[in-house]
Amino acid sequence: KSLQLFEFLHENHPEWAKGCWRQVKDLFVRYRRYDLAAVYMKDVYKEYLHIKRLLLKHRTEHDRETDAARSAIVSNARELINIAESSKHYDKARKIADDVHSLYPEINLQVKSDETDSESTEETK
Repeated sequence: KSLQLFEFLHENHPEWAKGCWRQVKDLFVRYRRYDLAAVYMKDVYKEYLHIKRLLLKHRTEHDRETDAARSAIVSNARELINIAESSKHYDKARKIADDVHSLYPEINLQVKSDETDSESTEETK
């Protein structure tokens, strides 16, 4: 219902939708509405950096990284890559995947390119 309400706002009152899209951001991902997320998320790479910063702050404060933080960074990165790909921002998707790989060398998030637009984003180890 929340997503339906947001879709109504998006169609009929985009200025209101712009003010509340963060409250339904998780629904965009859950229901694979990457197209809507791309409309309201100005810069998917900056969004990734913001999330990463928040999650890694805990590591700095406690001098260790939790499995939960690592898992959250990777899953958020995967979601943001999907959003970037849906709006054909393959360069930003690649930057996110490269950054995750620099943090966790064993993680390789696959990114579509202009030529391979039909492939899916998946994680390989």
